[in-house]
Amino acid sequence: MTSILLGYLYIVLYATMLFVRQFKYYLNLVTGILIFVLIQCIFIVFIFIRERRRQKRIYQDKLAQEQVKNLKLYTDQLEHDQLKLRHFKHDYKNLLFSLKTVADEKNYDAMNQALDKLESYSDDYLNNLSMELYKDLNNVQNPYLKSLFISKLNTINQNNIICHFTCHTILDQLPISTVDLVKLLNSSIDNAINFTKDQPHGAIQLAITKEDQQLAFLINNSLAVLPTTDPEQDHLDFLHIKYLKKKYANIFIQYSKSDKWFRFHITLITKGD
Repeated sequence: MTSILLGYLYIVLYATMLFVRQFKYYLNLVTGILIFVLIQCIFIVFIFIRERRRQKRIYQDKLAQEQVKNLKLYTDQLEHDQLKLRHFKHDYKNLLFSLKTVADEKNYDAMNQALDKLESYSDDYLNNLSMELYKDLNNVQNPYLKSLFISKLNTINQNNIICHFTCHTILDQLPISTVDLVKLLNSSIDNAINFTKDQPHGAIQLAITKEDQQLAFLINNSLAVLPTTDPEQDHLDFLHIKYLKKKYANIFIQYSKSDKWFRFHITLITKGD
C-alpha cells in the first residue's frame, strides 16, 4: 500500500511539472493544477493514515485471537492437571493406607517396598505436572504478554526442552508499545527454541525481573556440544534491534555467549531520572 501511494504521488507530481512547463504562461491554469496537487497530497495522507489504522486494528484482532487461543490452552491444561490431582489424591490415600498396614505389622522389608513405590509414584506425578511450568504466570497480568508466554512455554514443553520460567513480581504496565515488545519477545524466544530443540538435553531459561527503575526480560538457552555452521547471533538481525533502539530511548538489548549458554537480555527503563 505504501509503494502504491508513493507511486501515485510521483505520477501526480510528474504530470504537474509537465503541465507547468507546457502552460507556464497561463497563471490561472497553473494555480489550479497546484491546488489539485495539494488536494491529491491531502488525499494520499488521509489514505495512508487510514491504512495504518486498519493494519493496526487487524494486528490487534490477531493478537486477541491468539490470546483467546492460548488462554484456552492454559485453562485446558489446568483442568487436565486438576483431574490428575484428583486421581493422585485417591491413589495417594491407598498407598498411605498400605504403608500404615505394613508399619503396624512391623514388616520392614514390606515397608521399604511401600516407601519406594510411594516415592516413585509421587515423582512420576510431580515431574509430569505442567502447573510447575506455569507457576509464575499469574504475576504476568498484561494479557498479551501472558498469552505469548503461555504459547511459548507450551511449545518448549512439546519439544521436550527443559524450561525454567520465573516472574516473582507483578507485571502489568509496560514502558514501550505492547505490540513492539510482543514481536521482539516472540522472535527472540523462537530463536532460542530453534537452537535448542535438537539438543539431547536442551534447556531454556526465561525470567522477568523488576528492580528500581528497570524491567528486564532474560532469555537464555543452552548451546550444543558440537559447533554449528549457523551461529545464533546471525539471526538477531531479524529482530529489528536497530529500529527499536532508534524508536525507543529507554530500551537496551544485550547478548553474550559462553561455553554452555547463549544469553539475550532486554532491559527497559521504566522511569526517567
